[in-house]
Amino acid sequence: MQQHNQRVVRVAVSLGKRLSLDQASLTVLTAGALLHDLGKFLVPAGILNKPGRLSRREWEIMREHPLHSQQLCEALPWLEVALPIIRAHHERLDGSGYPDGLAGSKIPLLA
Repeated sequence: MQQHNQRVVRVAVSLGKRLSLDQASLTVLTAGALLHDLGKFLVPAGILNKPGRLSRREWEIMREHPLHSQQLCEALPWLEVALPIIRAHHERLDGSGYPDGLAGSKIPLLA
């Protein structure tokens, strides 16, 4: 998972620079990218490591990881600014993402 998170940081910061984000926003983006999947530690290993397709129930459990990530990071006040990234990292422009089904401009820019 560490390699995945490092790749996400590199891609996110690269995109952020292309969007001319300021250094403060890039710092928040880095924190959110590093911690976005923290909640997967609360997903049972049998689901995380399952070869093949997940059952409907397993997929529901997996889709909760952004909420778990947010809850874990809420305990650290300095991460408050990164919480929208952490929660919304699986949202999609068409509203088909999760956990909230946000669409378009309702998705936080840094997510």
